[in-house]
Amino acid sequence: MTKLDSDLEKYLTKLDNWLKVQQKTDLTNIIEASRVRITKIQEKGYYIDKERDFLNELRRQYIEDKKSNN
Repeated sequence: MTKLDSDLEKYLTKLDNWLKVQQKTDLTNIIEASRVRITKIQEKGYYIDKERDFLNELRRQYIEDKKSNN
């Protein structure tokens, strides 16, 4: 279990905002489900190992998207 500190909280907000922009073209509702999962993590104030893998994958996609748009 990893508790959220202010830096992690800010990063989750950044990921959620990025997903919100991406959601406009999401026909599968995967992005909405990801945003719901982020919200649940924020509400709990921590995440477990299984959620860490999910967050790491989102982080990877976020970084890849930012690199390709620069």
